Amino acid sequence: MELLLLEFGMKDSIFVGLFIWLLIYVLNTSSRREEKLYGFLNDMKFEFSKLVTSYGSLTEDVTEIRQELHEFKDKK
Repeated sequence: MELLLLEFGMKDSIFVGLFIWLLIYVLNTSSRREEKLYGFLNDMKFEFSKLVTSYGSLTEDVTEIRQELHEFKDKK
């Protein structure tokens, strides 16, 4: 299809052909860039979920430490 469009554009003018080639090139480049971006975003989503889990665990640990400190303080 790309070659057909390019041949069609070359019949009219070299500039039309160059425009069609540039358009196809930009579309293909954008498509590859978007695939990379979505892959990166999926990886970040996974890493963020790990951070949320770690944050939950850390919150529980801090709560336990506070309770133990209050219990220790109340014993004195």
